[in-house]
Amino acid sequence: GLARALRDAGIARMRLADLSIAERDLTRAFEIDESIGDVDETARALGAIALVCQFTNRLEESRSLLLRVLEMNRSERDDRATLVTLVNLAETEFALGETANAVAHARESLDSAMLRLNMRMRANQEANLAAYLLALGEEKEARSVASRALRHALEFADHSVATNTLQHLAAIIARRDAHRAARLLGYVEGQLARSGYTREYSEQFTHDLVMNRLHDALSVDEIAVLRREGASLSEEQAALLARPLGRRTASEKDHSAGFDALSPVHNRPAAPHETFL
Repeated sequence: GLARALRDAGIARMRLADLSIAERDLTRAFEIDESIGDVDETARALGAIALVCQFTNRLEESRSLLLRVLEMNRSERDDRATLVTLVNLAETEFALGETANAVAHARESLDSAMLRLNMRMRANQEANLAAYLLALGEEKEARSVASRALRHALEFADHSVATNTLQHLAAIIARRDAHRAARLLGYVEGQLARSGYTREYSEQFTHDLVMNRLHDALSVDEIAVLRREGASLSEEQAALLARPLGRRTASEKDHSAGFDALSPVHNRPAAPHETFL
């Protein structure tokens, strides 16, 4: 019908960043669906409008709409829609500084039976949760969650999630090994530049965190050299670099040592959005 056509057009416009026209079409779709009492389609239109609000930095409005959508999803017992709304709500609340709420919603989404079937989406939400935990200072758990996210992303060849997760791990690693973290960040930035991907709120947070930690430990020139080195790594090499040193095999440690020989600027220690509709 007309409402669905308007919603699909609005989502297409949103993906093209034509947000004012997207919101116009989505609002009209919402009005039609609400007038005929179609709860599922009303919720879908509202959820899409909430994302437009997020993209235009109207975060309180986005959260309010998403909470309304979540209630509708649950009333209809729509598990998939509930899961999608929880993912988007967690990211919006994180952007608002409501990190504990973001963690709670991320944990709830990870308890969903659907995420035991959709491992790529699970990896994405594990990566998001890792960033939220980092913001709460829960670095040990953040590392554990991020390591699972990376394993799942690599297993199911989700290169975008793997890249973002490596950035989260770089932020953790930077506390103790700024050289390794700078290389990982260089790899991430090289991948993002090639793909044209724009960081979401959680990803921008860990980017800023790793940069702050790098500047505390290294000079600007050292960081630049190490980032250039990292940009030449393969995904496999970057994933190896992110692993805890104590868990590497002897051959892996030898392979990693090759990275240490690349830069002349110092002697290194032995020790490194997806938005859903």
